[in-house]
Amino acid sequence: MNSTFFRIIGLVFFLSVTSCEINASKSKNDQSEALDSIAKPIAILPEARIFFIPKNIKVLDSTLYLNEAFNVFKKNIETLSELDPTSLDLYIIASLGSSNKLLNANLPAGFDVPAINSRIRVVKTQLLRCKYYSQQEDFELLNLGLTELFDSYDILLKRIDDIALSEDALSENEFSVKKELEEPMMRLRKN
Repeated sequence: MNSTFFRIIGLVFFLSVTSCEINASKSKNDQSEALDSIAKPIAILPEARIFFIPKNIKVLDSTLYLNEAFNVFKKNIETLSELDPTSLDLYIIASLGSSNKLLNANLPAGFDVPAINSRIRVVKTQLLRCKYYSQQEDFELLNLGLTELFDSYDILLKRIDDIALSEDALSENEFSVKKELEEPMMRLRKN
C-alpha cells in the first residue's frame, strides 16, 4: 500500500510539474506577443519643423524680443515641434498658460495691435484642439492639429515681421522727413 501511495503521489507531482511548464511557455508566448505590439509605434513622429525667420531682427531685438511673455510663448511653441506627440499633455498645458499670459501682457508699442492679438488667439485655439486630441489619445488628429498649430504660429511670425518691417520703414521715413525739414532752415541761415 505504501508503494502504491508513493507512486500515485509521484504521478500527481509529475503531472503538476509538466502542466506548469506548459502554462509557463504559453504565458511567455503571450508576453512576447504583447511586447511586440507595444514596440510598434502608436503615432508617427513628425519631422522637425523649421519656423519662419523674421527678416527685420534689428527692430524685433529692440522691441518684441525684450518682452518676457512673448519669449516664453515662443520657446514653448517651438519646443512642441521637437517632442513626441504621445507625451505632449503637460507641454501643451504649459503652452496654453504662456499664451494666456501673452494675451494679458502689454506688448511693445506697434505690436499691441488687433492683428497680432487675433493671431495669438488663433494659436491658442489650435493649442486647445491639440490638448483635446492628446487627452483623447487620437494621435492621427493630434498630428494634424499640431501641423495646423505650427502653421498658425508661422502666420503669427510673418505678421510680426510685417509690422517690424513697417516700423523700420516708418523710422526711416521719419528720419528723412526730419532731414528735409532741417535742410531748408539751413539754407535760410546761410543766405
